[in-house]
Amino acid sequence: MRTIEIKGRHYPSHVELLSRTITVEWHEGKCICEPNNELVQGWFDPSRQIIYVDRVMQDSAIAEVLWHEVGHALYWMLENEEIKRTEEDIVNLMAIAHMTIARNNPGLLTWLDVLSQQR
Repeated sequence: MRTIEIKGRHYPSHVELLSRTITVEWHEGKCICEPNNELVQGWFDPSRQIIYVDRVMQDSAIAEVLWHEVGHALYWMLENEEIKRTEEDIVNLMAIAHMTIARNNPGLLTWLDVLSQQR
């Protein structure tokens, strides 16, 4: 897992997701979601392939927000209006994607697990 150190703590700097590398940017406070200028705890910018996360939350919330935004990144990668997918198709693709995340990001799931247990 590639990390960045901010004020003595290590955070993931990238997530390998299927065939793409998604950058993770950590903010001190809420992030501005550009499409509507809303302040949010996290968001995924599909045009830039960047996940933005507020790192000034409880550790368990940081883990949940990062994983939530990984889900948005997956959605944008799998979404295709031209291909009609069944529920089973989508679940299969998500399972493959989650297994790929675990395999291509050594340490990420452990990092998320440790954070999610800290309240």
